[in-house]
Amino acid sequence: MSAKATFWAWKQFNLGSSKKLVLLCLADCHNANTERCDPSISYISEHTDLNRKTVMKAIESLAESGCISTQKKQGARTNFHLLIDGETSTNLGTSTKSGTSTNLGTPTSTNIGTTPVPNLGHEPITNLQDNLKVIYKRLELTDLPEQIDQEIAQELIDHRINIKKPFTQQSLNRLIKKILKVEADQEVTLTPNQVIEKIIDRGWQGFELDWLKSKEQLANQSTQPKRRNPLPNPRGES
Repeated sequence: MSAKATFWAWKQFNLGSSKKLVLLCLADCHNANTERCDPSISYISEHTDLNRKTVMKAIESLAESGCISTQKKQGARTNFHLLIDGETSTNLGTSTKSGTSTNLGTPTSTNIGTTPVPNLGHEPITNLQDNLKVIYKRLELTDLPEQIDQEIAQELIDHRINIKKPFTQQSLNRLIKKILKVEADQEVTLTPNQVIEKIIDRGWQGFELDWLKSKEQLANQSTQPKRRNPLPNPRGES
């Protein structure tokens, strides 16, 4: 947690309650030494008591208002950069305030003779010996199918931990294979990412294809206009 970031977040007024909560949560996850701040959407949602859609909308609004900027790197979660010192750059590592480039991944110290101990922050962890190997909560996501975003897979892992049903590597792989089979079913129009969102939003441990079909059918019925029965002809005329 960065005290500077937290004090700054409290001083941001006229944001509205949802955006203020999300900003305070980001400040709580901010590492002052490394500038790392990469909590998942599920983490923010859990700690602010806001639903995922509200969190994502708040993040978008905070970026538009100039409070934060974001950076997405391959094999890593989105990093949120808090524009504490009036920076306006949307690219991490560049500050328009000083006009110089800074390496946000390297901690520096202003105290001679002391070495800062970096806070590793939130996972994922990238294996230093193999930059292509991505581990999240001790589960490997290196060979994640292209139909599934890594960030939403991480949110699924967080969700299972939250409901006290953590994955093993084998159980995660089995569920992913099951999710991919949904694409072949013509009765369900959900993408694999949307299936995972359903699992998270509804608090499911897993899913069955029949559950998704019934939900799709109910949704289709609710959007179809109801047919009005014809009025009876009192004269019996056709």
